[in-house]
Amino acid sequence: MRFAGTSPEPEAACRAYEEEVRAAGGYDLAVLGLGANGHLGFNEPPVNPHSPTRVVALRKETVESNASYWGGCAGVPRRAVTAGMDVLLAARQILLLVSGTRKRGVLRRTIEGPIAPALPASYLRRAPNVTVIADEAAWRSDDVGPPD
Repeated sequence: MRFAGTSPEPEAACRAYEEEVRAAGGYDLAVLGLGANGHLGFNEPPVNPHSPTRVVALRKETVESNASYWGGCAGVPRRAVTAGMDVLLAARQILLLVSGTRKRGVLRRTIEGPIAPALPASYLRRAPNVTVIADEAAWRSDDVGPPD
């Protein structure tokens, strides 16, 4: 299954993709990165855990953090297609990959803070099978060790 990212009707393509995922029984494995603002798969905050697969407007911080991949902010698309939070959170296994010091605070809030629309990654705490792999830079700071 692939997103029809260049479809002339992106919203219809998102609905068709989600229907195809559901018809196949959902994701066996969702491999996700943690966005600097707590987004998952471009599910930008605020978002509810039942948000469908859709076209989203990217927030300024997401555009900025992706600029190096697109030759600067001017080249970054301002919209993206994303698998909905509902299908991501229903995956049988979720692997969250986190790296770098700039992700340290958002990782900490994801693990320990309130579960809220302002931090989409916090919904992972309600998912039954999540594994977090974080490098030392994202995990530690001078004043805070790993959560107990």
